[in-house]
Amino acid sequence: MSTFAFVSAERGHHAVATLCRTIGASVSGFYAWLHAIPTVQSRAEADAELREHIDRLFAAGRRVYGSPRIHAALRREGRRHGRRRIARLITRWPCRNLRAKSADLESA
Repeated sequence: MSTFAFVSAERGHHAVATLCRTIGASVSGFYAWLHAIPTVQSRAEADAELREHIDRLFAAGRRVYGSPRIHAALRREGRRHGRRRIARLITRWPCRNLRAKSADLESA
């Protein structure tokens, strides 16, 4: 159990400031941790929804689209997300791009 989880569990019985002082944590750190939990959960839900859109675009692009093309296609649909966020979701994906065959590679 993390220190902030302990403070959260015991704050019904004791003051938060007293608990934080006892375990050596800051009160502001506890409240920052407490408010960050919903943000992390909503970010995971948003990533799951975004991944569905990426799946659709990836399949429509014959599984050869990379993150720049996916990012551009999402922007054309009016969905504004960071280029690095799209790249992160694609690289953590179990599916990979199919590489287009080059004429130079076949003749070698």
